[in-house]
Amino acid sequence: MQIEIRFCPTPLTVPYVLAFGAVTQFDTFIVKATSADGTGWGEITPLPGYSDESPDTVRRALAALSRESSGAGGSITAAGLVAEWGREAAMTVSGILTARDLLRIGADHVLGMDFDPIPVAALCGGTDPDEAARNATDLCNRGFQTLKVKIGGKPPADDAARIKAIAAALTPGVRLRLDANQQMSFEDAVAFAPALEGLPIELWEQPFKPDQDNRMADLAQQSRAPLMLDESIWTRSDIDRAADLGVAYVKLKLCKHAGLNDSIDLLQHAKSRDLKVIFGNGVQGFLGNRIECCAYRKAGLTTAIESNGFKKIADPPARGGLELSTGHVRPTGPTDLSENFAEATPVVRFELAD
Repeated sequence: MQIEIRFCPTPLTVPYVLAFGAVTQFDTFIVKATSADGTGWGEITPLPGYSDESPDTVRRALAALSRESSGAGGSITAAGLVAEWGREAAMTVSGILTARDLLRIGADHVLGMDFDPIPVAALCGGTDPDEAARNATDLCNRGFQTLKVKIGGKPPADDAARIKAIAAALTPGVRLRLDANQQMSFEDAVAFAPALEGLPIELWEQPFKPDQDNRMADLAQQSRAPLMLDESIWTRSDIDRAADLGVAYVKLKLCKHAGLNDSIDLLQHAKSRDLKVIFGNGVQGFLGNRIECCAYRKAGLTTAIESNGFKKIADPPARGGLELSTGHVRPTGPTDLSENFAEATPVVRFELAD
């Protein structure tokens, strides 16, 4: 099959503030796979700080793949792609193999799939307790049952004051996800943990960098809030390691895994290890989020999805196919980004052997 990739940056309505910086646009590459059997689509949206991938590293990986495809070795195989680039350029590989999977399955089956509304986690921002509490009230009034709050990078007392203010503003039944994006030391996490007693905390996500995962078991002894690993989870062995550490949740995203089918397999494997699963990506466009909704339904998940990146885009495509209302994501028709692809900047073409 032929793989064609184009660059389609998408500015955001407002900056998406993460612990490691503010994102003002999604640097998206759209992947198109074509063969005699049809067309498939995938998305590559790297997020520097989350992994080592950036728009520049994606371009370098794609240039290397193009050279390899046109060299004496012939076309690239999917297995070879995973073996050579699966860790170094996982998001790039995911976009390519997702397009391959949609070609095999039938893109219309995935991008036109009807599904019941899926509950969505909403990001609750705010730089101080009063602002954060006002935002929480607004989100509750709009029907969200799960709010996500970024923490870390500040003194634990500051984060604790903000979380307590948000919790006081919640309507009954609404729960909080706390995401540290690897920005806490063990000492700060231990100091922060007592502040969560009695609060409606669903989970506490990735306080430490992946090379400090061994401290998660220690933190679990001192925190009643369930713990989750995100940036540490890429492969089946990572899921097994998380289960052995005793965390309650793992976070999976389409962009981290080797395509749609691999994502569904990993979701099922995590469930088989008695891990609760959070799925979806807040840094992804309509295409990636729509495919994630398909994986979510096929895997039988019930936790609030985090596939809300499409809502952050300032100029959405005419046929995005998704809407977010009353705390749920819903299909509004098929997702069709062919017009966006036609207008995007060409990057590379190469052959992928099936």
